Amino acid sequence: MKYEASVAKQQADAFKQMGNKQNRTLQTASRIMHGRKVSQADEQELMMTNPELYAMVKSAALMKKQHQDDEDEKISRQNDEARLHESQPQNYTSAALDYQRFETQMVVSFDEAESQIQSISASPVEFTMNGY
Repeated sequence: MKYEASVAKQQADAFKQMGNKQNRTLQTASRIMHGRKVSQADEQELMMTNPELYAMVKSAALMKKQHQDDEDEKISRQNDEARLHESQPQNYTSAALDYQRFETQMVVSFDEAESQIQSISASPVEFTMNGY
């Protein structure tokens, strides 16, 4: 029975070590895939433990880096275009406005019970910027 207990303990330790190693390699894979830095030993452990996962992770990291580089280049181009636009002189002048003003006259007669409009006339008036 002591022998079986010793073997069970040895197996439990082996499974624990295997679980810890698998956990480490998955964390390493996640870090690589997200573009984070990992030690050479961690990368080597992942490569030896699971070569397929290592290849997929490295490929994903490369695609993510390419996407980030493309996005960074796009932002830089937009910034360059904005700087170019800002450096161009802007014309804020406007064309002279042609307002036409009229003077209106209305003749109204008031009788005891009612009012009556007798005539309405309008004539153009010259407009100046200070009002009239």
